[in-house]
Amino acid sequence: MSKIDREVRAEIIEHMNSDHPDAVLAYLHHFAGLREAESAQIIDVNDTSMLIERDHGDGTTPNKDNLVEVALSEPISNIKDAERVMVMMFFEARAALAAQEP
Repeated sequence: MSKIDREVRAEIIEHMNSDHPDAVLAYLHHFAGLREAESAQIIDVNDTSMLIERDHGDGTTPNKDNLVEVALSEPISNIKDAERVMVMMFFEARAALAAQEP
């Protein structure tokens, strides 16, 4: 059971999917190693992880095989924690992905 209340979870999910789809995709590319994903959206978040639905761009209907759990770098308990941790993770992912480019 998540330690984050329902309204906060909904706010995090809506904000990340609407305003930061690049960050959500970077989480998949770096932390899950799924470089083939073309788009992604968070479908759930709890105090220790995000559940992300990935799109391979092949028209596959979303199913359990398209769901990936990405661990948060540290537990969160409120919106401020989520913002701090997710921004930190985005910068880490972006730097690591940039370093891998030829």
